[in-house]
Amino acid sequence: MPLPDRPPNQPARMRVLTLCLTAASTTLHLHANAAPPPWAQGTIWYQILPERFANGSPTNDPRGLHATPMPWTRPWHEVDESEIERLWACETARHARSSPRRPIFQRVVYRRRYGGDLQGVLEHLPSIRSLGIEVIYLTPIFASSSLHKYDARDHRHIDPTLACGEELPEDPLPPEQWSWTPSDRWFVDEFLPRAHEAGLRVVIDGVWNHVGLDHFAFRDVLIRGRDSPYADWFKVRFDEQGRVTGWTAWDGINGRLPEFRQTPGGDLVPQVKKYVFDVTRRWMDPDADGDPSDGVDGWRLDVVPEIGTAFWRDWLALVHAINPNAVTVCEVWDPAHDLLADDLFDAQMNYPFARAVIHWLRGDRDSAWLADQLSRLLTLPEPTLHAQMNLLTSHDTERLATMLEHPARPYDPDTDPLSNDASRAHTAGDRTRRLAEIAVAIQATWIGSPMIYAGDEILMHGADDPHNRQPFPWHLLADDAPTPQTPREHLETVRDWMALRHDAVLGPILRRGAVEILPSKNPDLFAFVRTLNGQSLTVICNRGPRPADAGNLGFPDTIVPPHAVVLIRP
Repeated sequence: MPLPDRPPNQPARMRVLTLCLTAASTTLHLHANAAPPPWAQGTIWYQILPERFANGSPTNDPRGLHATPMPWTRPWHEVDESEIERLWACETARHARSSPRRPIFQRVVYRRRYGGDLQGVLEHLPSIRSLGIEVIYLTPIFASSSLHKYDARDHRHIDPTLACGEELPEDPLPPEQWSWTPSDRWFVDEFLPRAHEAGLRVVIDGVWNHVGLDHFAFRDVLIRGRDSPYADWFKVRFDEQGRVTGWTAWDGINGRLPEFRQTPGGDLVPQVKKYVFDVTRRWMDPDADGDPSDGVDGWRLDVVPEIGTAFWRDWLALVHAINPNAVTVCEVWDPAHDLLADDLFDAQMNYPFARAVIHWLRGDRDSAWLADQLSRLLTLPEPTLHAQMNLLTSHDTERLATMLEHPARPYDPDTDPLSNDASRAHTAGDRTRRLAEIAVAIQATWIGSPMIYAGDEILMHGADDPHNRQPFPWHLLADDAPTPQTPREHLETVRDWMALRHDAVLGPILRRGAVEILPSKNPDLFAFVRTLNGQSLTVICNRGPRPADAGNLGFPDTIVPPHAVVLIRP
């Protein structure tokens, strides 16, 4: 299926050159001061954490003391003797012990490797497309020893355990000397073309604030100290002999995620900035021929507020110079209007939307509160609103089913998720299923671009990390899978709601239409209207356990069933 650059009669993304004068220099910046790329407005996203999605090639499965191979369907909370023995062997080899006060499950769970890879993603492209998905967002895929890969070892290479399984090379720093590993070439020559042929764009995770302890540059600093050519890359402290005595990390002093150094003006230091820019060019235009069609289609950017806007403006200008149709989505948990300015990001991961919808559905707040919260998010330009990534959950939150079954809690609780037995649940109650359908209905019909975190379409349970990152239970979708039927039922529900965005009449309204919230005096009733070119679609949601009269919304003959959604079509 071809990937159109823009809908019919839609102009290409417009940009202007602005001359920015400073006292020190004159810099030419490319400002993206029109709108997000047309294809990213109203599209449907699917988030995948590759290691936990599907194992398509066991030959590349992680090996070594740092990783404990696990059967895909092994009960999540089960810990056997072999897993404990492997933990002890690793700790003995490293002359380190994890705290004996931590529960044994917590001590072993982060070492588990299930073998999920990009081949597994390709295997399931048909099922992904069947949900109406148009964009895959992959959490980090660059070389890293962790399961989540937010602690990069080398951004220049695709992690071998996600592709071809080779040994990682030690490349020199100049980009003209970077090699292309079998995994790199497979990603560029096989994965991206097949995804594009299936009608799916691919957006990858850019983590430019921090790296892992085994990142090639940081490792060199640990070995050579102040004499390392990378000594100025990180926030490192040295003793009088030039040896490393400590460093600043995203997760705390001397933590596992060393941070890149920034200038006082909020930019990455020049050496790091050049490295990040070179990495960006590599994956956006792999053959450097000026045609970005063989590269990724955009970026989701991690912990954006941790880096100053001076860097982001220049980096985003580079991205849009390489590919004017690339999308950029920032990870920000609060309203990010200042970061969605005309020369910054196209959209944010819309956690404020998710937080409001979840609290209302659980009964924590009434419909007037929900209307107020969502109204606050509507002050952005309409094209930006259409591009907002309207998620309900992600790999950083509890699962949707778990949230709905535990009201009066923060959207993203700071409590220890390991003490939350909700992760052990395998089925959702009837009320949870109905509320989950309302959540999906709002997500599918509200202004913006809905995003599904892989597993929520079958109502997987899971408290916060690590439980929200359990392997996708494909066996529950098999034709001979035993009851209960919840996974398949909710999967069909998600398909039906997302299909509205592909409907010949309703699709344009949902993708490009304006939104107006209808005032409601019923705390259980939330309604809004989507309009485009004189046509409208009204969405009325009843979270309550009793039928609700929609008369006060202007529909006197409409009764909304309990835990249900009514659509009034054009």
